[in-house]
Amino acid sequence: MQSLTKLRYLTSGESHGPGLYTVLEGMPSGLPLQAEEINFQLARRQK
Repeated sequence: MQSLTKLRYLTSGESHGPGLYTVLEGMPSGLPLQAEEINFQLARRQK
C-alpha cells in the first residue's frame, strides 16, 4: 500500500505587501522545481 503524505504550508509577510514567504512541508526531497513555472502561476493569480 502506498503511503499518503500530508502537505502543510506556513506563510509569513503581508499578502498585499512587497513579500510573502511560504514554507511547504511534505514535498518529496529532490523534486525538481522550475522557477519559471512557479512565477507564471503566481502572475496568473494576480490578474
